[in-house]
Amino acid sequence: MHVVLLSAASLLIGCTLGVPAPAEAPSRIAFVRVELSESGARVVSTETVAGQLKARRGGPVAVPPGHLRLDVMAGDAATAVWSDAVADPLERRVEYVDESGALATRVERVAVAEVTVRVPVVAERQTLAFSRPSQAGLVPMARVEVSL
Repeated sequence: MHVVLLSAASLLIGCTLGVPAPAEAPSRIAFVRVELSESGARVVSTETVAGQLKARRGGPVAVPPGHLRLDVMAGDAATAVWSDAVADPLERRVEYVDESGALATRVERVAVAEVTVRVPVVAERQTLAFSRPSQAGLVPMARVEVSL
């Protein structure tokens, strides 16, 4: 019985080794540094590296308080092919000691901030769209086109 299993396994291994794997396009990740403000965004720099982002578990992207939604659109497409939540770079959380001597936190807004986002490369030209959550839904904040 063991001899038959070993020879069947050897046959299976021999067959699969002889078949070349289909060629896949290499996956790429872009590190995009963006200057973000309430009135818009501009690309400061980009760097593309080989790699693949980990798959997100669960359903749609949840955008917690203090975060922005980032959507990636390929070319001129209007629908997002990838989304994520990123910490809002325009909000700074500052810890301080209040009058009673207890540690407290306050949120300060800044006019302009730079943030580096990591996105998959889905096209040579893609659009990054930042949106802020509100009670009425997502409010578009800034869009920027990136050539990779």
